Amino acid sequence: MAAAAAAAAARVGRVRRRSSSRESSPLMRDDGDRAKKRRQRPVVARRIWVLIVVAAIVIYFLFLCLPLASLWKASRGTVSLEFGGAVTPHPDKVDRGGEDAYFYSSAIRAFAVADGVGGWNEQGVNPGLFSRALLQHVWDAFTEYPGITPVAAMRKALGKVRARQIQGSSTVVLGVLGKDNVLTVSNLGDSGLLLLRKQSGSQGYTKLFKTPEQQHQFNFPYQVALDAHASDPPESAETTTHPLRPGDLIIAGSDGLFDNLYVSEIVNEVSTTAVKSLNELAANLVQKAHEFALLGEKGGRSPFGDNARAAGKRWPGGGKLDDIVVVVARVVEAKVPEHFDSNLAPPV
Repeated sequence: MAAAAAAAAARVGRVRRRSSSRESSPLMRDDGDRAKKRRQRPVVARRIWVLIVVAAIVIYFLFLCLPLASLWKASRGTVSLEFGGAVTPHPDKVDRGGEDAYFYSSAIRAFAVADGVGGWNEQGVNPGLFSRALLQHVWDAFTEYPGITPVAAMRKALGKVRARQIQGSSTVVLGVLGKDNVLTVSNLGDSGLLLLRKQSGSQGYTKLFKTPEQQHQFNFPYQVALDAHASDPPESAETTTHPLRPGDLIIAGSDGLFDNLYVSEIVNEVSTTAVKSLNELAANLVQKAHEFALLGEKGGRSPFGDNARAAGKRWPGGGKLDDIVVVVARVVEAKVPEHFDSNLAPPV
């Protein structure tokens, strides 16, 4: 009996020891969890640092980049210009490329048209060289001096042309889009600019503004020239400002356009003719004016004829055959396309 009791006690002891062993395993698991957590701490720390870096980038963008973008927009406005252009010379001046010049640039949001005064041909001077050189230096001024006014750009350009002693004279119309979506236009002479706006609920346009001609007398326009005594000062240009909005259309041209087409005809052409590009629109206007001029007396009334008769001059009828250049600009939502075109290089 004693032996049996001892054996039973031994079994109980083994059971208890096994039970004690099992009872101690939660403590061992706690130690394992602590070790696992210690291993996870570097991973958690790295994740926290990643979140901090991401948050810093977001804060940088919100509080620095966005204000800078706002400042950029404030300095340039919320609209920009898309361009197209076309030119055709007088039939007798094709070999020299004509006497009109132009440039336009979406990057600097500026454009210009110049018309070399044809009277210089009688002295053996090609006035196209003067008009092209003048606009080349106007382009340089707009590029080198952001924010420069059209009149100041014209003044700087004229000084450069005089320094090069280039004979001739030219009319000129300049436009530049500044901040707050305001277009500044300076016109000297009888080249011109027409500003159109779309009619509400229609594809048609209506006239907002047309530059008036500046003439000393009939067919004797204001002009800048090599000879300071024979030149009108750039400050005599008529300068106007025009708030723009998307959809507005700007048409700048030499007198070859406005002598042969009435403003109503230009507006009708723009409003009713479907085109694929602004270049096509400019080419259509050039062609329409040129074809009318070729009709001669058969063409009937023309703006040039009206002005001649108003000045007491005899005019048989029809338009005036001349060089014709047209630059068209459409106002669009702000973007910064790098586009430049001109005919400033002298013909070879």
